Amino acid sequence: MKGKTPEVPPAFGSMEEIQADMLQRVMAECWKSDLAERSSANDIQLQLSQAETQGSEDQVPDTHVG
Repeated sequence: MKGKTPEVPPAFGSMEEIQADMLQRVMAECWKSDLAERSSANDIQLQLSQAETQGSEDQVPDTHVG
């Protein structure tokens, strides 16, 4: 795989579209060939936490009556 990166799947099962998009961006950041351009582990952790939070917010039932 020298110089090549795996293909990013177009979808991740039951994952929300916004989460899948965020995960694809994180994966692309990790695969940059120039190490100086890659996100740090802390940045990756933050991005993954944001993706997880976004998915949780999307799954909260709407309790608004009206």
